[in-house]
Amino acid sequence: MTNKFKIGDIVRELRRCAKLDAQGNVTFNKNGMAVETNAWSHYTLEIVAVPDGKRKRFAAKTQLGATYHFAEKTLELASNIDPDQICEKLENHTLVLRAKAAA
Repeated sequence: MTNKFKIGDIVRELRRCAKLDAQGNVTFNKNGMAVETNAWSHYTLEIVAVPDGKRKRFAAKTQLGATYHFAEKTLELASNIDPDQICEKLENHTLVLRAKAAA
């Protein structure tokens, strides 16, 4: 079985973030909770180690130099990701996914 990534690949991580509507407001459900969705991270990671065993955990280095381990399902090559599916970080450290404006 081959690995999905190789050392040196630039990837993005799958994150949970709040949805914004076209006007930039957070969307809420009927219970008053913010609607969350999965979106790709606004930062990129570099793969520094690949798994050699049954457990598919990739080591990735952040731009600040810290190394973390990620499952194969939570990573994707940065070049394969649609820019509309990348979340943003607001001033209050909230991750949001902006909706497309209606044409």
